[in-house]
Amino acid sequence: MRVSTDERDSGYAKWREWGGYKWRWRVFLDGVEVQKGCVTADEETGEIRAAVLNARGGYQIAPSGDAVWEEWRRGVVRIVIQDRQTGAVLYGSLP
Repeated sequence: MRVSTDERDSGYAKWREWGGYKWRWRVFLDGVEVQKGCVTADEETGEIRAAVLNARGGYQIAPSGDAVWEEWRRGVVRIVIQDRQTGAVLYGSLP
């Protein structure tokens, strides 16, 4: 499955179909949870687009100075969708 919070991305429709921010979305890359700033995740292609974090764990600003710096990363991608209140897994499985 491919999901994205970016409405210009093909995964946006799937994200909306699942209810968007209604659920807790967790993305794992090579077994490690992406804690902040994941914009797009694709289990089939094995890639995510996520914000680059600075040394303090905040968002790194792009060299242009007008946006958060993002990068594509590749590996084994796992998407888990959970109910925010109960923690029940609605899609995927926790590593």
